[in-house]
Amino acid sequence: MNKVGSYANAIIAFIVLQGIAYSYYFGSNETFNCLVHVSYYLPEALSILFFIVMVLALFAVKVLGKIEAELAPEYEEILAKLSKGKMLVVLIFGSLPCFLTLFYGVFGRTPSFCL
Repeated sequence: MNKVGSYANAIIAFIVLQGIAYSYYFGSNETFNCLVHVSYYLPEALSILFFIVMVLALFAVKVLGKIEAELAPEYEEILAKLSKGKMLVVLIFGSLPCFLTLFYGVFGRTPSFCL
């Protein structure tokens, strides 16, 4: 049971670090920020990739939560709540880079070039 929870926690840690690191890099690097802002199809592709990673992580956390509940049926109720909380964290931090890139790169796109 402990290894299954560790796998889920590792997935969550990856998603959280990815969201925070990408958001920091996006906000602090002018070259990358400008490239996303003026390039065609780059922000769409990045947003789609971040969305796919988020959906896969949600699926993995859900499946691992079910496996964990099967291994310890006496704690099934609390493990279900814990799994929902983990999925919420994945949803929040997984959608952060997706929406950041989508709203800035696609909806805020200008035909000008950054210097």
